[in-house]
Amino acid sequence: MGLIDNEKIEEYLSSICCQISNSKIHSDIQEEVRGHIEEIALEYIEGGFSENEAINNALAQMGDASLIGRELNKVHRQRPEWSIVILASIFTLLGLSIIFLIDSIGILQYSLFSKSIICALVGFSLAAFLYYFDYMKIKDYSKYLYLATTTVMLLTLIFGKTINGKPYLFIGTAINLIDVSPLLLTVSFAGILSQFNWSETRQFVYGSILLIVPILLMIASRSSSALLTYCTSVIILLIASGIKIKNISILITSCLAAFILYLFKEPYHTQKLLIFLNTKSDPAGSGYLNIQLDKLIHTAGILGQGFAFDGKMPSEIHTDFIFTYIVYTFGWVAGILLASLVILFLVRISNIALYVKNSYGKLLISGFTAIFSVQFVWNILMNLGIAPITSMALPFISYGNSQFTINLAVVGLISNIYKQKNKTIETVT
Repeated sequence: MGLIDNEKIEEYLSSICCQISNSKIHSDIQEEVRGHIEEIALEYIEGGFSENEAINNALAQMGDASLIGRELNKVHRQRPEWSIVILASIFTLLGLSIIFLIDSIGILQYSLFSKSIICALVGFSLAAFLYYFDYMKIKDYSKYLYLATTTVMLLTLIFGKTINGKPYLFIGTAINLIDVSPLLLTVSFAGILSQFNWSETRQFVYGSILLIVPILLMIASRSSSALLTYCTSVIILLIASGIKIKNISILITSCLAAFILYLFKEPYHTQKLLIFLNTKSDPAGSGYLNIQLDKLIHTAGILGQGFAFDGKMPSEIHTDFIFTYIVYTFGWVAGILLASLVILFLVRISNIALYVKNSYGKLLISGFTAIFSVQFVWNILMNLGIAPITSMALPFISYGNSQFTINLAVVGLISNIYKQKNKTIETVT
């Protein structure tokens, strides 16, 4: 009887796994522990012991199976990364509270709070579902998710309607898939790139086409925020997937060229950039919004102006400029506190990549970190007048049905990845 098939070893492994509640990790644990036992046993055999004696000595050296199982159960216990869940919940409650205040004061001519509540409930439900769902199964459908996302983006361009400068596709309700496409494409690319060989010319061309098609669709849809978020996510995913410097330089150049093309596609985009560089050049026209935001931020004070409303709030105060409303109403103390929580949130997500053992999970976390970083940082900076104004929402806080729901769902997926961080199997059995 060989060492691998030895009954004593199998009984020992079974005793260990009986103590581990996470059944999905049993095969990995058995493979790892069996390797240690065989390594020790072979040393005894080389020392002149019989196979049976070597196995007995190896098991004795390994220690009590129940104790090992209990210790491994502590290490591999499935639980979410609570700090991320708590922070995302805080952001969501803050967003709902701000939308409620905006509705109560009557800044807008229509109500948003009831829709926000529904989206929050749907988002938390999706988060709970994705937490218990085996995220590794999503990998098999990566190409289909990519095809579905790009198809709906194309349909939005053809049949959609533009509302406040953003394209929406009406399917019972208005859906802005262009803005949430970077998240969906990140999930699809994580699966595609996890086993991609960039050194082969054919695969390089194939991968490049897959990456460039969404860029063209985003340029056509005039969504600067989606384009900026997507390009950043793609670059991070390429680096995390181990692409060579020569290849990634070509793709990065393509992304930069696409962004420059977007800026100069219409004079309006170039004008926005020039206004950012010199706000006072057109104070009554294109620079009015920048000046208005600057006044609100600089008159906020340490503790804010309270709930008083003077009628000078920008029309997009509930979406792109909600950070300005928070600072103006509650002061710089609230703004600094919120920025600190954002930094903590991004650091906690990025740290998960250090613990996840499988490449697919690492790529997902890397992509999500890139997306949330761009969205949080750019939104705050443009509200402070440090970055050009785009339609970049503040995740979890800004009003936006589709994006709000998807962001919450992603938190569930992140928690799922953390829960299974010790899973090394790359394919679903």
